[in-house]
Amino acid sequence: MTTSDLEKLPIGLITDIAKLLPFDDVKNLSCVSWVMRDVVLRLLFRTLSISCPLAPDRDLNGFIVKYKELISRLHLYIKLEPNPDFGSEYDSDEDEWPESPSIWGPSSTDTVKNIVRGQTLSHINTLSVQFDPDQFEEEGDWDDGNSVPDVYVYEFPEDWDKVRDREETFFWRAQYTEVWNEIAANPNINKLKILNLLPKNSSAWLTTEWKTFLGKMEDLDISVFGAGNGILEAHKMPGFYGFAATLPEVMMRHATKVTRLRLVAHKQGLLGSTSDMHQVPLPLEKRNLPSLRFLQLENIMLGHESLDFLKHHADTLQELQLHSCMCHGDDVDPSWSDLWKLIREVTTTVTEVTYVQDKTPPITEHEKFDSIPTSEDSDAEKKIRKLLAEDKSLVLWRYVYVDDKYGFVSEYREENIEHFERGNDQLEYNKLMEELTERRKKGL
Repeated sequence: MTTSDLEKLPIGLITDIAKLLPFDDVKNLSCVSWVMRDVVLRLLFRTLSISCPLAPDRDLNGFIVKYKELISRLHLYIKLEPNPDFGSEYDSDEDEWPESPSIWGPSSTDTVKNIVRGQTLSHINTLSVQFDPDQFEEEGDWDDGNSVPDVYVYEFPEDWDKVRDREETFFWRAQYTEVWNEIAANPNINKLKILNLLPKNSSAWLTTEWKTFLGKMEDLDISVFGAGNGILEAHKMPGFYGFAATLPEVMMRHATKVTRLRLVAHKQGLLGSTSDMHQVPLPLEKRNLPSLRFLQLENIMLGHESLDFLKHHADTLQELQLHSCMCHGDDVDPSWSDLWKLIREVTTTVTEVTYVQDKTPPITEHEKFDSIPTSEDSDAEKKIRKLLAEDKSLVLWRYVYVDDKYGFVSEYREENIEHFERGNDQLEYNKLMEELTERRKKGL
């Protein structure tokens, strides 16, 4: 297609196409001609992205003056700082401890604060906050002399007195709370996205301003930070458990107007408890989110908590999306068939269910460990592959088990095979799909 042909397309169609493109491709499209630039200009400059601390040479004021009318979203990229690691050179009796640096940067502090608080660009109602996932790799004193924090930065649970003490002691904890205090002061936001939410509580979450702020949210998207050190996964640390157990009280409880929720767990920070040794709770309680209509869960262990939450939102929930979620491979925890049956029989307002796996669950040892095959498939394995290839509606349902000592999440290939051969999961899923079709026809 030539440039002239492209320019003849309806403006609305060009805009819709551009929305589906990666940002760099949109930039390239804007360079095709002045016509294309005018069409996609609002997409190019709709998000004001600020890396904090702000670089001294960043001219935010000039950018805002030039593109204010095009900006509709704010994105903050936050990199927290550890305390200096003075070691033996520091004398606590003689040397003055440096002040905690502002997370907004040494220059233009008021400019950034005014934006975050909604005093500048007051028309913006969408905010995303992303914490640097690699910040804990920086050398420094992160927690009581721990210069290599990895999973140990959230080793211990903290009560609120301990939280306040840590905020007075460590730069990054003070900055973390500074971020939430300033965000809570913004009266204009009703769509909030948090990426790499750190598994540490903040005293800002106890304030009236924070509760009021969350009470205005309609769209909430939370991805929780996770990590491992090759030996332990984040969800095996008591501090991670304590954080997850607190979230319903300090976040979900106040989000009474939220109609859309996306909750994402890290592969090394599993959320959702099982009946055995994995006891990190799903941070959703049945009394939370009374207005919820859309729910997306990703990398979540679907257990009794999940089913209980869905059961108590049977009168409001309309759409459910499950992305790379899993069930626990035993006879005590719910199976996929239990989930599908619940939605069909109890959660009767749901009209859309989407199930996506990034990777097909394994049925062989080499698939489980991503290794080179050393033997041919068994007859049972060959039969499963043949059935899946011939009938694209069939699904190999994912079951896992969690190592009770180190927290490693392992694919449970034997359970995958057994549940596929038993057929109950597929049967209930098919029944649910038929039921959802009928509900949509009736306009439910």
